[in-house]
This record gives sequence, C-alpha cells and structure tokens, in this order.
Amino acid sequence: MEKITFRERTGIIGKKRKKPKLSERISLWFYIRRCKKIKLASEKWYKEQDIVNSLPSAGIGPKKRKIFYKITMGGVDFQFLHGGLVINYPENVKLGNNMIFNRNVSITARSGVSLGNDVMLGPNVVINDSNHVFIDRDTPITRQGHTAEPIVIEDDVWIASNSVILKGVHIGKGAVVAAGSIVTKDVPPYAVVAGVPARQIKNRGE
Repeated sequence: MEKITFRERTGIIGKKRKKPKLSERISLWFYIRRCKKIKLASEKWYKEQDIVNSLPSAGIGPKKRKIFYKITMGGVDFQFLHGGLVINYPENVKLGNNMIFNRNVSITARSGVSLGNDVMLGPNVVINDSNHVFIDRDTPITRQGHTAEPIVIEDDVWIASNSVILKGVHIGKGAVVAAGSIVTKDVPPYAVVAGVPARQIKNRGE
C-alpha cells in the first residue's frame, strides 16, 4: 500500500509559504547585525536575552530569539523557541540542533550543561548543575558558596513540564522525563522516569 504523506492528506501540496513582509525582513537584517556585535556572557548579552525573551511567541518574536542564540552561541538552531528562556553562564552551555523549548525554561551552567539534538523541554523546566553548600550551621548559606557538576542530556530526550534536572545527571538518548519530576540520578537510554525523586517506571516502546 502506497504511503500518503501529511502534505498529501492535508491538500497543501504546491502551496508556497508566505514570504515575510519587507518590513519584517529589514527588521531581522538589522537584528542580525546587532547580534553580531554582542559578546557571549557579557552584560549586553544578558540584557539582550531578557529583551528578546519578553517578545510574544507569535510573529517576529521566535525568529529573533533563534537569531540571537544562533549567532551568539555558535550556530545552534532551534525548531521552535518560546519566550521566557533564561540561560546563566552561557559560555558553559552546549546546545544541539532542532530543539524545542517551551515557555520559561531555565538553564544554569556553573560547571557545564550539554544538550544533544532533537531535545524537547516543556514549560518551566529547570536544568541546574549547581547547588548551595549548607553544611556549616554557623555560617549563613548565602556565604558558603556552591558545588557544581556537569549535566549531559543526549539526543532525542523529552523533559516534560515543571521537571527539574539537578547537578551531575546524565540522561541517555531517547529518554523521557515525566512532568513534575526531580531527576537526581542518571537516566538510561530510552527509559521513562517519573516522580520525586525520579525513578524509572518503564522503557519506551513497552
């Protein structure tokens, strides 16, 4: 039986995508030039990150966000990028391609955070490779510094909404982290984990 593609089923074969309006193309051209002058992790970079992530997820907003991160973070390419993304210590972050980030993702990389290709992050996901030191009872926690260990998230991983990935975690290829999970230990490839702390509940395909 001959396979029917999505484009054939929906009847959009031959339809051309609308070209951006001239005003939008000019605006994006100027924005590309602006981003090329921004040094990664500089004060200007953090200010621009706040500005571009405050733009709506419709219209020109996603395009500007993709341009900003692609130029300033070494060619990274998103499939779609909602607003609210906050990256701290971007010089220690390695991002793959074809990623989808939903709203209000937070990444902190004192030691290092690496994301592979085709990674999906749901709304309000937190990836934090560091933690406060709190051993000394006689010293305020604010003065005890941090500990940090790198986080690695391999290709084709889906981390669902409101999940937290903590320091030193390695998430294997194709794994799924259920919504609301707190991941404190490594996740095997193609495993599905859930809970607080997250535990493996099954493998993909089962």
